[in-house]
Amino acid sequence: MNTALQNLNEELEDFVTELQVERFLTKYYKPERLNACEGRLQRLTQDRLNDIKTHGYAIISCHDSVTGRAMKLFSNGKSRPCTNKLL
Repeated sequence: MNTALQNLNEELEDFVTELQVERFLTKYYKPERLNACEGRLQRLTQDRLNDIKTHGYAIISCHDSVTGRAMKLFSNGKSRPCTNKLL
């Protein structure tokens, strides 16, 4: 396998999938907001994927989060609550 293809495969292994983003949203987004209108989950999933591609992470605000804290999803698929210092 050539080096460029190997590097691409390694990068893709560390990149969050659409299904992971959808699961993140389903787990942490307030259901009454997530299900407020048809197609919202799909739209939010695509929006968050774009955020991850652009910035390396996506956020659910504290207003929309079931935890009451802003939640952050990283490009490697890991999530954690946001802190004031590391938003």
